[in-house]
Amino acid sequence: MKISEITKKVLRKLGLEPERDYYRDWVSEKGRQYRMDVYERQKERGAAELVSNPTIDEIKADIGKYSPEGVLEIGCGWGRIMNGLRDEFKVEGCDCSKDMLDRVYPGLKTFYWDVVAEACPEKAKKWDVLFCRGVFQYVVENKKRLQKAFDNTLPVTGKAFIIYEWPEVLDEIRKVCEDGRLVLKPIKHLRE
Repeated sequence: MKISEITKKVLRKLGLEPERDYYRDWVSEKGRQYRMDVYERQKERGAAELVSNPTIDEIKADIGKYSPEGVLEIGCGWGRIMNGLRDEFKVEGCDCSKDMLDRVYPGLKTFYWDVVAEACPEKAKKWDVLFCRGVFQYVVENKKRLQKAFDNTLPVTGKAFIIYEWPEVLDEIRKVCEDGRLVLKPIKHLRE
C-alpha cells in the first residue's frame, strides 16, 4: 500500500517509519506523540477533516439505512464522531488506545478493545451496525492481522459493518473477507 509523501515526511520527522504499523502506531508508546499531535490538530480545527472522510450527516444516512437499535464505532478515538451521532442513535465506541479513551467526550459510552488481538470483551453485546473510519489501513499489510480483525468483529454485528477507508485498503479487504454485511465506502487521500 502506498502512503502520501506528506505522511511519510511527518512520520520521519517524528522518528517513525513511513510504513503504517498497527502495533507501533496505535498500541505502543512510540507512536503516542504522533497520535496526540493528530488529535490536537483535529480539535483545533473542530469539525474540519484531515482527509476526505464522510461527514456526520453522511454517516448518519449510511447507518440509518439499517434502522439500528445499537451502533458501535470501532476506533472511536476521543469520540468526535460518536458525539455527532448520539442524538440519533444508541452509539457506543471502542478503541485500542487508552490515551484516546481517556479524552472521550463526557457522557459517551466507550470501552477498550484491540480488535486485532482479542474477541470483543463485551461478549454478551451485539450491535446492529459497526462502523469505522481509517482503522484498517493500519493492519492491511498483514493479512493474518486483517483476517483476525474480521474474525473478532463480525460476530458482534447483526446487520452491517460500514468501513470508510482508502480505495487500496478496501481492495485488500475484499481479498480477505467477502461477508455480505461489509459495506465498503472509499475515502480520498488529501494533504493534512
